[in-house]
Amino acid sequence: MKFSPNFRTLARSTLLTLAMACVSGGTAAQEAIPGNSLQSLLIYARQNNPEFAATRHDAEAVL
Repeated sequence: MKFSPNFRTLARSTLLTLAMACVSGGTAAQEAIPGNSLQSLLIYARQNNPEFAATRHDAEAVL
C-alpha cells in the first residue's frame, strides 16, 4: 500500500509530537506539586507567605 507524501509527513510529525510529549511528561511528573503532601504545603507557605517572611526577618534581626 502506498501513502501520499503528505500522509507520511503528517504521520512523522504526529509520532515526533507524541514522543516529545512522553519525554516532557516524565519530567513534569517529577516536580513537587504543592498540596501533594502536608510537607510540600508547609514549604510552599513558608516560601510564599508574606507573614512567614516578616516573622523570619524579625527572628533574624533579633539574632
